[in-house]
Amino acid sequence: MLNILHCIEINYITPSWKSPTGKTLIELIQNKILTDEALKIYLADDREKKLDEILKEIRQQELNQVDEKLLDDVRDIVSSVVENLSLHSDGSQLSDLKKHLLRLCQAVENTHFRPRVTQMVSWCIMALSETGRIIQVGTGEGKSCIVAMFAAFQALRGEKVDIMSSSSVLAERDLDEWKDFYENLKISVDCNTNKQDKELKKCYECQVVYGTVEEFAGDWLRHHFRRLDIFGERKFQCAIVDEVDSLMLDKGLHTIYLSSDMPALQHLNSLLAFIWNSANQYSKIGREITVGRKYPFFNFVTM
Repeated sequence: MLNILHCIEINYITPSWKSPTGKTLIELIQNKILTDEALKIYLADDREKKLDEILKEIRQQELNQVDEKLLDDVRDIVSSVVENLSLHSDGSQLSDLKKHLLRLCQAVENTHFRPRVTQMVSWCIMALSETGRIIQVGTGEGKSCIVAMFAAFQALRGEKVDIMSSSSVLAERDLDEWKDFYENLKISVDCNTNKQDKELKKCYECQVVYGTVEEFAGDWLRHHFRRLDIFGERKFQCAIVDEVDSLMLDKGLHTIYLSSDMPALQHLNSLLAFIWNSANQYSKIGREITVGRKYPFFNFVTM
């Protein structure tokens, strides 16, 4: 049962899910014909969700907060792009946003796989947003692909894009996985982890930069307070936060510090030496009994 629950969680199985035989998850469990291995087989053969199914799920999750005009625009854009992908069309007759999505999907297909409808819908919701937006994407739905597609979209519009991951391992992994996709679109990309100051300046000249929140914050401090000119002319224009709950909750109280020597600290050496000598001229020989030889300060300095 624990293995079945694990499959349900990581594959984001909803109550509307049905097996190839037409039975729901509850029916399979009640009839005692479901094992974790059988569920994995069902999931492997599971068909891709249709556009209408995805939009219906969004409506159910959002309840009364659904923007019907937004969903209508998403339906129009995605259905047109899916049709043109199937026809291998260049999309010359499409409107601007549809052309952008078609071009991105073709680049993903050339370097990885054809994007699923879920990924296209997620991209549209982000691209149609006039402000920031939080999107919940189920495990296995291709979050890295959605992030790369949206980052490329913003970069093609002339913006610098910062992709903030929850760890340096994930940032470097996503860069390696999607580097060919960006090269296909002639978009420069790099990762700001494990780099020296000179390497960082070259890194931030790229259109898209992967990294962690700590690295971005630390580089900003070094640029503005140490005057190291790490960012050059780069400005924060578009930030994509991967696993925003990790940033806002798990790491919400994290603070970035720059450690450095205090200016003119060497002028305190004489005073510190006097304090050290005064504190170390005594030794404890018993409870509440301390003895030791006293040295005049000028004698200590000239020793």
